Amino acid sequence: MLTKLENLSKAIEDAQKNFDGVKTELDSLEMSRLQDIINVAKKGLKFEKIYSEKIASKHSTDYQYFEDIKGILIDQIEIKDKQGQYGRTTNYRELFLLSDCSFKVFYYTEDISYWQDESSTYSREISKYQELNQFNFDNITESIIKALEKRLIDLGDRTKEQKKRLEKLEALKVK
Repeated sequence: MLTKLENLSKAIEDAQKNFDGVKTELDSLEMSRLQDIINVAKKGLKFEKIYSEKIASKHSTDYQYFEDIKGILIDQIEIKDKQGQYGRTTNYRELFLLSDCSFKVFYYTEDISYWQDESSTYSREISKYQELNQFNFDNITESIIKALEKRLIDLGDRTKEQKKRLEKLEALKVK
């Protein structure tokens, strides 16, 4: 019986070492692939200011932004959702790709009120837990691709608008 326990423990220990080695190699390859993707995509992405707090009501919306931090939301993981009679609070972990091509994890809270004013508060702070492996690498890649596609469509639409304005101005100039 003791021999069987020792053999099982040894087999588990060996399997764990094997798993850890494969996981380390996989994480390294994924990070390398991700850096390649970022290096290709960074010139096409539009990095925006990241708000630390947003207060919204029926009549207005007010933002406060982080100083000198621009980025693009890449992935979000819901951590906790609490529904109550007077509102809902949801917490997320968010991954942003920053303008310097680094990643930053934020802790995001939505407090949505069902009261008459229907005010909502959204707050974001830099997370203490900055590990990238909590996010799915395929989702990160897909988000970067979608952000590039959205940017291309936006630039196409804006170019069309500018051309129409230019044509109108040129038509006025001729007359």
